[in-house]
Amino acid sequence: MQPFSVLIVDDEELFLKAVSRDLLPLGVGVHSTTSAADALTLLEQYRPAVVLSDIRMPGMSGIDLLGEIKRVDPTTAVVMISGTAHATEAVTALKLGAFDYVEKPYTDAAELREVLAKAAAAALVERGTSASSPRLLGESAAMRRVRTAIDTVARTDATVLIVGESGTGKELAARAIHDRSRRATKPFVAVNCAAISESLLESELFGHERGAFTGAATSRRGLFEAAQGGTIFLDEIGHVSPGVQTSLLRVLQEREIRRVGASESTKVDVRVVAATNANLSRLITEGRFRLDLYYRLNVIELQLPPLRRREGDVLLIAEHLLHRFAKELGKQAVSFSAEAMHVLEAHRWPGNVRELENIVYRAVLGSSGRTVERIDLEREQTPLQALTDVPPLSTGNYSAQRRDLVQHFEQRYLELLLARTGGNLSQAARLSGIDRSNLRRMLREHGLRPMAVHSESERAS
Repeated sequence: MQPFSVLIVDDEELFLKAVSRDLLPLGVGVHSTTSAADALTLLEQYRPAVVLSDIRMPGMSGIDLLGEIKRVDPTTAVVMISGTAHATEAVTALKLGAFDYVEKPYTDAAELREVLAKAAAAALVERGTSASSPRLLGESAAMRRVRTAIDTVARTDATVLIVGESGTGKELAARAIHDRSRRATKPFVAVNCAAISESLLESELFGHERGAFTGAATSRRGLFEAAQGGTIFLDEIGHVSPGVQTSLLRVLQEREIRRVGASESTKVDVRVVAATNANLSRLITEGRFRLDLYYRLNVIELQLPPLRRREGDVLLIAEHLLHRFAKELGKQAVSFSAEAMHVLEAHRWPGNVRELENIVYRAVLGSSGRTVERIDLEREQTPLQALTDVPPLSTGNYSAQRRDLVQHFEQRYLELLLARTGGNLSQAARLSGIDRSNLRRMLREHGLRPMAVHSESERAS
């Protein structure tokens, strides 16, 4: 479910697991298989930007797989990996169209990530599309403003802070900025700062020298060096420790990094785009985030709207995802039923586009016909059936907080009621025990509406 993905092909399971782990800092989708023949099936299913393939494997060799990949999709970048004893075969692979060659076993995970990032960038440029465009869907006024802002920001080299709730597409916006900038042909390196332990993050970002700490048997370049000339995306920046914050401030001020254990600095030409769903102002007040770093990061702020504030976008995105997942899963589904569409429109989507993706994926997976029904969306107790996002309490004015909580409850209850009944007003009134006229009034007060009437009896009321 990432903007682009990498397919790893190698007959050693342990190697597949090791590479998958080393690619985590890139923040891309990773698929793997021990069979070159199976790789061709995965190629059609996921259309990865990059294939990392061993040269010598039982059955179909990596050289033969390269030829098939170039026949099926010439835009896919193929990086070969094999032992030094097979260097001649590696040269042959390069002549046949491989993007690059990496020795096995590799000793520098950051270098491998750099090679794959460059390969992905080349593939995406050749395909004539950005990695993020398919996911930045929406025709609401809010999304049109976001796209205009991205186009404007991309023409500069300024540091950008992307702010938005979880699941709104902050990494996708960062990729769009990169893809529209002068750095588009250079690496885009995504780092989830919250997913890397505090003790490892500094080494991952800035690299380390041999002997810098226990286990540092060799020197390693960090992700900033891997992104040289391109863009580094620092997601969940609010989780960064004070020590790493200090190092990031030096990078932004001096445009240089210092590897862990090094005595000298290295100049870097990297654009920084950071993102957060945390309240950085509160973290600053609590002394957990540096004010000077905040000002360095927030040269330009880009705010991504939550899905519930993007009028008309839910069904547009859902339809796009429906066709995409139906193709990937080999399903017949081509449309949503009227009740299913009402369920989608009535939900508040606290998890935003990521939640919508997960629910549509499960619905398509469980569908049995050409139409996705309401029951498909509600299967397996999905988040559509939960009341969520309750406002926090404080010791403020009692009456005001009580009023806000009651209004919030009514809003969420009515949304859930409409979702459960597919928007049928008569069923909703019976299920809730609320008089039809009162229920209609409450829906109108909360900006909700039942589905269009289904029968003569409904019209008569």
